[in-house]
Amino acid sequence: MQTPNTHTYHPTPPIALNTLFSMERGDEGIITSIPDVGLLASLGVRIGKTVKMVAKSLAKGPCILHINDRSIVIDREIAKQIIIRK
Repeated sequence: MQTPNTHTYHPTPPIALNTLFSMERGDEGIITSIPDVGLLASLGVRIGKTVKMVAKSLAKGPCILHINDRSIVIDREIAKQIIIRK
């Protein structure tokens, strides 16, 4: 006679992956992937860095971010290619 299995499988919930552009004002996240745009590294946008969304324009304008104790502005199309983990 077998004993009933008392172990219940609880899958790990998926980690929320979002683009930088999908962040709302005041949201913070950790950069996990960036596009191959050379200027990003010189602005301090690197994998593993914490970034905060300061503001984004409603009508096709840029995004204003806070990273490395400074504010930077990047194009919204580039922000859509930067993957963050909240």
